Amino acid sequence: MLEIDPRSADLNHRWRAARRAAIVGVTGAVAAEDAAPDAAPESPWVLALALSAGREGLLRQVYDNGLRLGRSFARFHGGPVPADALGALLAGLDGPCLRGRLCRDPALGGAQVLDRPPCAVVETGTCDYWREAIAGLVHGLTDGLHFARHDSAGRGGRRCRDVVSAQADGPGRLAALDDEESAALAAATVALRLLAPGVTLHFEGRLEDAIAYRRAGDGCGPAAPTLEGQGAPIDEVLGRFLPGRTFKDTSPRAVLAPTAREAAS
Repeated sequence: MLEIDPRSADLNHRWRAARRAAIVGVTGAVAAEDAAPDAAPESPWVLALALSAGREGLLRQVYDNGLRLGRSFARFHGGPVPADALGALLAGLDGPCLRGRLCRDPALGGAQVLDRPPCAVVETGTCDYWREAIAGLVHGLTDGLHFARHDSAGRGGRRCRDVVSAQADGPGRLAALDDEESAALAAATVALRLLAPGVTLHFEGRLEDAIAYRRAGDGCGPAAPTLEGQGAPIDEVLGRFLPGRTFKDTSPRAVLAPTAREAAS
């Protein structure tokens, strides 16, 4: 039987209010009138309205509100929630993404994993909303644990998987590439070597539909690197071999020296 922390009921009440405030922030008072004060605020039409009214603002606000709530809750109860106690606390909360049990995965360095089948309503904006809401709350409650969504049905995954780990750069940071992705990226690498011999990419892993890579041997580069003489962004070339994925360059960025920043200001 799934253990539920008795503090979950109070946290759930407060988290609903935090999420409601985020929704009202982008939709106005109409959203607040859709549900009773103690009910979850995410009726389908209200969430759709909020996402269409200001998607990025909503995602940022629902994360920030959860972060502040988590920190306040942790302070009131004497300190950050330990990793081993997090699962029982989350088990009593709202949200389609919290159905199931956090279990440690030795293959991910002991990170805690929550696997679940896709829920009845699969929509990219809704999945993103719950991801940010949960991430903010977890980061606030634990003050140090890292939350990452490896897979979601809303972004083309066959399952949904969240990972909570002690290190932001640990083995739970990214999902491993599957065989299809690895084969497609191997072919893309061959094409890149022909188009631009000086460009070498190391593929690190994936978060939902976004594949992370680093460039090697060419120092720090621009945010949207192009192939010399080709005029096409690297991401565009990769996308030809693996449609339906986005790509994120995690290469180190150049940092201006203080005197250069002062001169530019």
